Amino acid sequence: MLKKYQKDGKIDEVSTNAIGRIKQMKQLYKDDPDMMETISFFMMLRKLEDLKTERIGEFRKNVALKIQFRGEEVNVNLEQLKVYAEMMEKFINTTKFFLNPEEFTKKKKR
Repeated sequence: MLKKYQKDGKIDEVSTNAIGRIKQMKQLYKDDPDMMETISFFMMLRKLEDLKTERIGEFRKNVALKIQFRGEEVNVNLEQLKVYAEMMEKFINTTKFFLNPEEFTKKKKR
């Protein structure tokens, strides 16, 4: 997406590191709450191994993962995983449309 923005002249260059690319995406999509939520989710996933986590619940019953992210407690349970899956599906479709709107609309009509 950033390369397309560069090609369209909306940004001068694409950052070479991940944090710089995240900052560029935040700047470009600062008015899009869905994209900002997806970026925040991506940042949490990037740091997941280093974050304080705790398993909650028993096998198959109320299983969750408690994560400390940015000073907040995030409980990732089955319902939250569904929310994340829907968010990622929306992000993927938005990205496909952004990169190739003609091809995306052709596939949707089939």
